[in-house]
Amino acid sequence: MSTTLATSELVPLLTPAAVSCGFDREGVPLGITVPDRRPFLFDPVAIPEEVAASPSIAVLGEMGSGKSTTVKAWATRSLHLKGRGLAVIDAQGENGQGEWAALASALGAVRIRPGEDSDVRINPLDPVFGTSRVELVTALVIAASGHGLEGLQGHALRCAVAQASDLSTLITALTNPLEEDARIVSCTVQELASAGGRVAASLTRYTSGDLSGLFDGPMADMPMPDDPFAVFDLSGLDPYSPSMPVLMLAIAVWAERAWGRAKGRLWSTLVVEEAWHLLDQPSTTEALRRMLKHGRKTRFTIAAVTHTLADLTTEKARDLVRLAGTRVFHRMAPTDAQAAGREFGLPDWAIKKIPSLVAGEAIWQVGRDVRVARTILAPEDLETMTTSSARKEAQGRFGFAMPPNVTELKTPSLFKAEADEERPLSRTGKALRYGVIAAVAGVLAAGAWGITALFGGLGGDEPLAQKNPDALTEQEKAEIFSQESTVVNGVPMQIYFTPDLVEVDTRWSTTNFTAHRFELEADGKSVHTSNTSGAPALLTLTGVNADCVTVTVAHLRSGEKAGGKMEQESQKVCKG
Repeated sequence: MSTTLATSELVPLLTPAAVSCGFDREGVPLGITVPDRRPFLFDPVAIPEEVAASPSIAVLGEMGSGKSTTVKAWATRSLHLKGRGLAVIDAQGENGQGEWAALASALGAVRIRPGEDSDVRINPLDPVFGTSRVELVTALVIAASGHGLEGLQGHALRCAVAQASDLSTLITALTNPLEEDARIVSCTVQELASAGGRVAASLTRYTSGDLSGLFDGPMADMPMPDDPFAVFDLSGLDPYSPSMPVLMLAIAVWAERAWGRAKGRLWSTLVVEEAWHLLDQPSTTEALRRMLKHGRKTRFTIAAVTHTLADLTTEKARDLVRLAGTRVFHRMAPTDAQAAGREFGLPDWAIKKIPSLVAGEAIWQVGRDVRVARTILAPEDLETMTTSSARKEAQGRFGFAMPPNVTELKTPSLFKAEADEERPLSRTGKALRYGVIAAVAGVLAAGAWGITALFGGLGGDEPLAQKNPDALTEQEKAEIFSQESTVVNGVPMQIYFTPDLVEVDTRWSTTNFTAHRFELEADGKSVHTSNTSGAPALLTLTGVNADCVTVTVAHLRSGEKAGGKMEQESQKVCKG
């Protein structure tokens, strides 16, 4: 579960001295590092090419681990704070809605829903695709036929693409080749027509067969180039249709070549949910490899979200994940964590840590830099960035109260003014402002001693966040926090004091009540969480430098049903 920040009375502890060197001024505030609880800022574009050749990201984790929520937080904050375009391929959902539906609706994004009852069409021969037209049509052929192009088929297809404007005219050109095209490869027109005819037979599945309705016509109902945020909701389509990976590829290429290069747009991001469709298909891997490899040149970041390596059955698919400059590992089963660790060179401590990560926490890997970080949400994000009911249930089983914690903080006017001065906000930017700025303020306030970005560091010794959090020495722990243990109303807990936040952690408690409420108060500020599952909680109160904190725990009496009277106890705990 992601810690959340609300909006009531924070004066930001941001001074020029706090913004030091490295990537600090360029990163997007995302959360805090673990265990040192320093601000965690991330921007793949700002990472030097010698550290990460590709600006793209691969995000792995099991259901309920918080991977989609982390991606939503980072991508939308990049949209607002960096002015980067955001397109999403949303191939997962429930109740007829994609996983990004709530967020798209709240932020005024353009939503595209291809399907039988939709007028949406993606013409792979449209000029907007440029030199990618051949690779798109090739992907369609491979997906429909189940095998690659053979013999003269590749030449026949390339020649026909040069004459065609859509799939119908392409089929005609394949079966009626030009004599000069046959002479190039020293064959007869009949031989070239025979090869082209076999390719055409596969393509008819998209024009008049079982795969029609997506590619058979001119481009229609697509987002405008100047739309800052577009979501392609594919949740209503058959996820196992041969056309699914090609549709996702066509959207990706369109986003890279047309929408991503809109006038005035310096960089764009494409998020691909259920990315195994693209990564693990012979019809799409080569085109995706090109996009990942040339991301810096095209100013295009791909964030591919998938589950575990078990979804990636081919070596080519795993190679694509290796191409990503940043890899993010949320919670996985021990066997999956070991497989990922061996595949991508994670240190032993990180492999052992992955199965015990809580929702919202992840191992972040960029080159040799490996660390643990936790995503922080603003309260405005709760309804739009948390995921499906099945995932929420999974999160609850792994020890997180729902909804997440809400810290009573106020958005400082400083940030709003800076955002207005930086650039006029679009309708999406205006909608994003409040949730993003609250999170920014809270994250900045959590690090008054100086903001440390993901890979900026402070120089000198290895940052503690790059070490195994479970293997810190007592001296290292003392340098970053004071830890106290206590029991309040029958619930064991750990309390951490740092210079700028206090955190109560009961996640490792085996105590499980029918319902409970936790409240944390210090220096006149408070944070609380409550639920009916009795799951342990994590509460983080930022913007305080307190020596003592009051913890209140309430839970139902034994045998009481939900809604009954709760037993409550408060305890003051001081460090040292």
